[in-house]
Amino acid sequence: MPGPALHAELAAIRALVSHGLAEVTGANEIGQFWVRSACARLAAIDALLTEAAGAGAATGVRALALGAASIGAVLLTTSVARASVAGMLAAAALILVALAGVTPRAAHRARMMTGRRRLARLPAPAAPGHTPERPGLISVPEELQHARVRLVSAVLRHVGTDRWTAPELRLAARTDPVARRLAGADLLLCQALDCLERYLFDISGTSDISVKDEVSLSGDATPLAGSVVSELDRVRRELSTVVLDAQCRDWVADRPDRVGFARLGQAGEAVSRAAGRYRRMARPVPLAALPGSGRLLRARARARRAADGPARTSDGPARPFFGPARPFFGPARPFFGPARIDDRQLYVTLGRRLEACAASARSDRSHQRRAAATDLEYALDWLAAAERELPRGRP
Repeated sequence: MPGPALHAELAAIRALVSHGLAEVTGANEIGQFWVRSACARLAAIDALLTEAAGAGAATGVRALALGAASIGAVLLTTSVARASVAGMLAAAALILVALAGVTPRAAHRARMMTGRRRLARLPAPAAPGHTPERPGLISVPEELQHARVRLVSAVLRHVGTDRWTAPELRLAARTDPVARRLAGADLLLCQALDCLERYLFDISGTSDISVKDEVSLSGDATPLAGSVVSELDRVRRELSTVVLDAQCRDWVADRPDRVGFARLGQAGEAVSRAAGRYRRMARPVPLAALPGSGRLLRARARARRAADGPARTSDGPARPFFGPARPFFGPARPFFGPARIDDRQLYVTLGRRLEACAASARSDRSHQRRAAATDLEYALDWLAAAERELPRGRP
């Protein structure tokens, strides 16, 4: 899709999302949990669409920064040879500017500024008030449904008609900066639609999902003996792969279902929050930094292996990185064939691994890591909610 056509389409999607958000917030029900969650995701979509419009400028900014770095290196070499203080200062300034341009934060700001210039100014929609003629939120706004259709259409036209298959769309969503951000915006929009639908089911009382899914940690869950943050990262990557595969299959109508991958995406967000609580901990100085500690570390590792054996979870022995438990090609990460989101064994395995991580978090001495157990219970809730969306006839 040409650049101006893409920018016009993104501006129209932003307007639709803005109108839908105004209708939701104007229903005077912002205090409800599901409505509040939907509004937070709808508000985050605008930043992704703006950054997608300016994603093409990041390459130019990076090229300019690298060119400035090259010029600065040449000037620095010349100034050092001539022992010129002014030349050294000028070269150092150019190098600092170049390094600031290549950093992700500077690139993000450049994309946002370029995207705001390329997209039209977002008009402030008139939010309807809560009147007897309009009794609050009674249905999902049609603007959001229409925005989702146009967003998927924009992704497919940007990728190209010759690449409308699930494997090629997955590759584009991983490598193309515009497609990656549009896929993130589509995931947020599907999650917002699911939250609004669950709220409407709650107030109607006609659905079996009206009661909040509560998954408590089982009493016989074995704490994880290995690194919890590494296991959470592996679970997050696995969920991301399954979500992207199901999302691309939904785009091409190979498996049309926007609810299942949206809920798995919610589970992945909860797992990421739990892993972030472990990373924010203040870490002491590692033993390897002390002089003469190499022999002590090797002796400690041998003693730990002899005493504990391989790390175990509630699911059994820890899975090796290489080997039949994590094949690169095969049914664990299929490129063709049935969608992995329909594999019920996936939910059982992920549930046991999350229960083991939650048991470790509950028994930790740090209150910050103990709080990660709550995030993991939310992840289990969303995992169970996604499993209930599977077709009844599939194993």
